[in-house]
Amino acid sequence: MKGQVGIEFFFVIAFVLLLAISFTTTMESQVAQTKDLNRAALAKTVVDAVSQAVNAVALQGNGATVRTQQFVPSETICLQYNGSSTKLYCTIAGVGTVSGTTLYAAPDVDTSCFPSGEQGWLLINVNNTAGSVGVYCSSVG
Repeated sequence: MKGQVGIEFFFVIAFVLLLAISFTTTMESQVAQTKDLNRAALAKTVVDAVSQAVNAVALQGNGATVRTQQFVPSETICLQYNGSSTKLYCTIAGVGTVSGTTLYAAPDVDTSCFPSGEQGWLLINVNNTAGSVGVYCSSVG
């Protein structure tokens, strides 16, 4: 009888351990997907805000300036310009790309924004100088 209880105990422990391992694996997968979705949402916020700033500065004319502070997530390269679709976009490692709204003017994105791949908080200045829209970035903190 004691042998039977010992065997059942080990079966129960083995079953509980298998469930724990299964739940942990599933949870890690879900956490990774959530992190990817979070990076994509943050990158979309950056590219939308800068696209709106570029459009505002382009419409306001010479001397117009807009400043915005945005967070660029890790493993993300933002503020790339696609001339054929006239949109700014961000490339997120392992996820893909997100793009902003269509731009009224082709921006000149300074190397301080791309291709350095600067990540973290950025102060982004968008200026209109003689009809040319420039985008400049500097690291915050």
